Amino acid sequence: MKLLGNSIISTFSETWKVANIDFEENQNAHLNILLKKNGEFIEQVDSIEKKVESFSKRFDTIICVNDNLKTGSIKSQDIFSQYKLIEEEQTFPALLSKPKAPRIFLI
Repeated sequence: MKLLGNSIISTFSETWKVANIDFEENQNAHLNILLKKNGEFIEQVDSIEKKVESFSKRFDTIICVNDNLKTGSIKSQDIFSQYKLIEEEQTFPALLSKPKAPRIFLI
């Protein structure tokens, strides 16, 4: 986990229960759900939803943080692979969490 995500979890876990869904464990989170680095996100959705459901039925806020956002030129040869990363790391988690919280923040 990178600096921004770690800071957010550290801050909020002092007052609220915090679940971390990431490729790396965070010791300050009350629950860590580790994603498979070589797997498709869509294939992991059912497992993630079950773990999240068992942690809490309702969330006040969900914050999706992408510390690895790599941007480049729109002219870049790998612009579509960059978009795919953004989609997997930012959009899918937000969509997955949509019915579970009234507020979702993408950072």
